[in-house]
Amino acid sequence: MPQQLYARTCLKKGTPADDNAGTSDAAQVERMQRELNALGCNAGNIDGKVGPNTVNALKWFQTAAKLQPDGIVGPLTSAALTQAADTGSPNCRQTPKPGPVTPASTGVNGIPCTSAVFQTAAQATLNPGERIVLTGPFQCAGPWAYNQPTITSGGTDHPVKLLMRWNRTAWQVVDRNAYCEGGTVPAVVAKLACQT
Repeated sequence: MPQQLYARTCLKKGTPADDNAGTSDAAQVERMQRELNALGCNAGNIDGKVGPNTVNALKWFQTAAKLQPDGIVGPLTSAALTQAADTGSPNCRQTPKPGPVTPASTGVNGIPCTSAVFQTAAQATLNPGERIVLTGPFQCAGPWAYNQPTITSGGTDHPVKLLMRWNRTAWQVVDRNAYCEGGTVPAVVAKLACQT
């Protein structure tokens, strides 16, 4: 796909893609829907809108392509979908449809551990002209978390490693260097957030 589609991070609920600044246009979404349908992934009607059928079809394709089934078209999914559209493989006919994914919630006292809460925390740290285009992978351990969203600025996308700490009401991005050097970050999070 010429541009990447970031269904969960950019689209406003119930709004067509072409009405949302910074997202793929309706023609790109229609192309993706056609490709998903041709691969047996059941994206539903070709309408240029990223609705539940399209997201579920995308997750099904990601499962078939052995990618993280997050419903977001990032660089890996985009490349796999382009290749599959050209060759017919992988396709959803070869893979059982994935079941519903329950967001993870872990940590001390039920601290939330979901991409949505990390997107909110990361959004608060952006400079003018920057926006999140992909929520990225995350890992939680008690009141500590790692997240690596992809940020776009001036037409350039770049992944950013974030270390977050739960402040009893929300996740906050904290200074990686200060906390990583202090040795207080749990190993599972430090392995991802503290190594450059």
